[in-house]
Amino acid sequence: MPVIWKRWLQLLFALLFVALGGWMLLDALAAPAGAKTAQIWSALAIVVMFAGCAAIFAYELVGSRRADGRARGAAGHGAAPAAGPLVAVYSNLWTTLGLAGCVSFAAAGVMMLLASIAGGSDGIGWPGFIVGPLTAIVFGGFAVIGAAQLRRRGWAFRHIRIDAAGLYDSRIGQTIEWGDILSITCRTLYGQRMIEFDLADPERHLARLDRTQGALARLNRAVGFAPYAITLTGLSVGEAEIITAIERFRSRQDR
Repeated sequence: MPVIWKRWLQLLFALLFVALGGWMLLDALAAPAGAKTAQIWSALAIVVMFAGCAAIFAYELVGSRRADGRARGAAGHGAAPAAGPLVAVYSNLWTTLGLAGCVSFAAAGVMMLLASIAGGSDGIGWPGFIVGPLTAIVFGGFAVIGAAQLRRRGWAFRHIRIDAAGLYDSRIGQTIEWGDILSITCRTLYGQRMIEFDLADPERHLARLDRTQGALARLNRAVGFAPYAITLTGLSVGEAEIITAIERFRSRQDR
């Protein structure tokens, strides 16, 4: 199944669950005197969680359409002429949506727990006591990390530049020279495309990351992933443009 249809199906299912949660909420509130608190919390959890999913899926669909447009010849924001350096920027809208999604999942986890507490035998039951707190802690932690990073850099766009010197990432604050790159791999992880770079001396570059990003990079290495990667979601240019620029400038280095 093409990726674009998978994303449409994901969006459709998310919207269906939002509608289901909305119907449950309206049904509970139609007769306030007999409304069960557990049903209200459960309905709110479904609406909040899947509304966040729907927003992210919709953004990915818009991003796919833009990528298709660039593939047909339209210029992407931050792109450069074929002979010159390529500059790509990450959308702060995607960062904000990701942060909002984490907050919505954390809130849904709290609501699941409240539904279990309020419902007794009529509530979600023991899964709510396990899944609810776990969801709230994990996604709440991601939200705190994302908010701290967003506050640290403000609304400055993270950008990547590929030229004859190598690959510059504003998150690192320095250029990774072509000679430091051992191999490049394109990978799909949970539906997200990324380009991984195996580095000759990863610590020299990763040392400039903040504490949180550095810890995540070392965790990636520990589980078998490359120490540095470019994620394509939210980026102003597509995978083909990135690979073309890398091949063009890296081949010059090998001459």
